Amino acid sequence: MTGRTVQESGCLQGSRSSVSAAAWWVSYYRGRWRQKRRKLTEGQNQQLNKKLLDHFRHLAASNQDTDQVDLQLLDRAISDGADPNASDRYGQTVLHEISRAWSVDVMQFFLDRGSDLLRPDQFGVTVLHVASALDYQGMIQFLLDRKADPEARTFLDQQTPLHYAAKNDAIGSIRLLLQAGASIGCTDYKHRTPLQLAANAAADGDSGGETGSHHESRLPQTDPGRMESLRQDWWRVLFVVLALLLTLEEVLREVRDILRSRKKLHLWQQLVKHRLQSDLSCSHPMWPQVGIRMMWTGTGSIRCFRCMLCLQEREFLLNQFKLVDRKRGSYCRDLWY
Repeated sequence: MTGRTVQESGCLQGSRSSVSAAAWWVSYYRGRWRQKRRKLTEGQNQQLNKKLLDHFRHLAASNQDTDQVDLQLLDRAISDGADPNASDRYGQTVLHEISRAWSVDVMQFFLDRGSDLLRPDQFGVTVLHVASALDYQGMIQFLLDRKADPEARTFLDQQTPLHYAAKNDAIGSIRLLLQAGASIGCTDYKHRTPLQLAANAAADGDSGGETGSHHESRLPQTDPGRMESLRQDWWRVLFVVLALLLTLEEVLREVRDILRSRKKLHLWQQLVKHRLQSDLSCSHPMWPQVGIRMMWTGTGSIRCFRCMLCLQEREFLLNQFKLVDRKRGSYCRDLWY
């Protein structure tokens, strides 16, 4: 009985270990399968988000009066997993594009499917900012009726939708925003009120009868990549400025050295010419024929020899004058500088 009991307990322990090992492998492969399925789902959702954004991107590039939003295509994409709040690299969602030129029905279509009306882009620009700048009064009233914030501020310049409407001379937008309770005395990062921005726009020659397309061209489109790179690479800008200053200092030093070298050469030439002129004034020019003829006389041989020496000395001094005139500075030809 005892041997049989030990044998049965050993079998039970072996079967339990086998079952636990099998359960561990099943759990492991199930986790791997879930992880792989999650990655596949995320990749599919990214493709659907891109499809959602590309639809409006293509419509904006076409810019035809006959263009229409394919609501069935967008509904299928959202049903398959596309995020109605998907954004591009600037943080702008489809609502930012809809608020430019599309109807309020398209805006309502996305709001019914979970789009966030108050979501700003990377610079704090909301949908109401865009519609206010373009003087899209129907869209502004639609957004205000759905609790859009008229006091929302951008991140960098701290401007409200009323600022955007004022600097783009959008009279209808200003009226609707003031009726909704927007503050006329709010200031931006330069302590400018909407009235001051409107005055600046009027001083620049802007008129109140501009069309929406012209307003759209004046809507600020700040490049975030440029601002971010400027914020991160300030030390490179400082390094370039210092390098330019050092280069300019070196160039100025070289110019000063060249001018100083030329001045020294000119003073040396004047000094040498003065000495040569003094030597030349002490020499007596004589005719060669006289010297040759008198050389054969008995008493004139010494005198003729002196005459020839004077002639050679004069020619030597004149040649020295020419050499001094042809002398040029060696500053630029000296490899040590």
